[in-house]
This record gives sequence, structure tokens and C-alpha cells, in this order.
Amino acid sequence: MRFDPRRLSYRQLLAVFWQSHNPEAKPYLRQYRNVIFTVNEEQRREAEAFRDAWQRSTGKQAQTAIEPAGTFTPAEDYHQKYYLRRVDSLWYALKRLYPDEQALLASSLAARFNGYLGCYAEPGSLEKDVDLLGLSPEGKSELLETLRLQ
Repeated sequence: MRFDPRRLSYRQLLAVFWQSHNPEAKPYLRQYRNVIFTVNEEQRREAEAFRDAWQRSTGKQAQTAIEPAGTFTPAEDYHQKYYLRRVDSLWYALKRLYPDEQALLASSLAARFNGYLGCYAEPGSLEKDVDLLGLSPEGKSELLETLRLQ
């Protein structure tokens, strides 16, 4: 994911982050921990302010780490688009659009469907995105039903 401050402020991004995860969760492995990576001192201060406000409002200790960003290392392939890989009909529909798997994994369409399956989506946008697949009416109905049942 790329952060574009012209479209969303860092403060807005932090607000979404703090509403979208469990700050109390203790990671059982390093790769599953909650962490905010910052690129400068200002971002670090803002992230710490959000963490401190959450701790004051709940009286609990946040387990979310705040660290300087380093070199990005993508997760193993089997972790990429995890929810999407679990729905064969959708995965293979996208494979037809993106025969190259790296292109599929990098596509915004795959990211959006993975978000729907993980229950992170804006209401009403699902039907519009399904139309982009070019499925038959039956295929579209089946896919929408599958996504709604997840």
C-alpha cells in the first residue's frame, strides 16, 4: 500500500489504523505484531500521540510498536492476498484478468476483493467492483453470494 498525503493526511491514516486493530494484542510471532513504521520525527510524534491518547482513554497498555521504517520485505507468497486465495472462484476469475501472479497481487482490484473478504470495505462498492470482472450474470450472482457469506 502506498500512502499519498495529498489524498489522506497522516493523522487520518493513524485514526483508521487505531480503529482497525486491537492495540492490546500481544504477538505470538514477530511477523504478526502490530506496528507503525514512521519515516520521520513528525510521524513518530504523531503516532506516539495516538498511542498515548488510546492508553489514557482505556487505561491499558498498547502493544502496538512504533519504529522507524527500514527496508520493506514482502511477506511470503502464501500470505499475499490471504482471504482472496481462500475463494477459488474469485481467485481464478482474477487470474484470467491477470495471468502474471505478481501483477495480480499488485492489482488494486485484488486488494479490494481481499478487503471485502476480510470485512474491510465501503458499503455499496462491492457490486461495482464485481462488474469489472466481466463475469456472466450467473457467475456474478455466485460470486456476490460467496463474498456476502464470508
